[in-house]
Amino acid sequence: MKLINKKEKNLLLSLSILLLMNLILFQVLGQGKRRSYFQQLSTLKKGKAELIALEKEINNLKNMWLQWRKVEEDINYLEKYFYGEENGFEKLRQDLNQLFQAAGGQFSSLRYDYARYDKIGIKKVKITFRLTLSYYSLKKFINAVENLPKFLIIENLRFSEIDSSTGRLQVDLGLAAYFRK
Repeated sequence: MKLINKKEKNLLLSLSILLLMNLILFQVLGQGKRRSYFQQLSTLKKGKAELIALEKEINNLKNMWLQWRKVEEDINYLEKYFYGEENGFEKLRQDLNQLFQAAGGQFSSLRYDYARYDKIGIKKVKITFRLTLSYYSLKKFINAVENLPKFLIIENLRFSEIDSSTGRLQVDLGLAAYFRK
């Protein structure tokens, strides 16, 4: 007894051939799709790596921006310590008169050296003069300069004469005042 007759055998053979042709066709067509899949997968990995790099760059730029914002706040805070463009020289002269009165000595040879504003809008004005006073008065003068709420800085201090009998000093001083536009 035969399990399969001739007609069924031919049908199985043709179905097997058809299956084999389908497998070959799918293998050939699928090869392109497979290649495309791996290319897209590679592109996806590169895209993820670029995204991570861009996110890091964004965070770095954000941190840098926050730092510049802090600098801007600091500059705005420091504005009150600069002499202003308007009435700044008058305020400087008033501050110097207060300092001279606080020291109680005599000043002479007062000279101002004006400079131009730099790129960021700050100008330094040098003030040179000679003070004749006692050591204690010099300490008071230096303390008054340090406690002044403006950018007035002692740049140069030179003792030109010391009188040991009276205790009087002659001091050549150079101050720097800072102005902002």
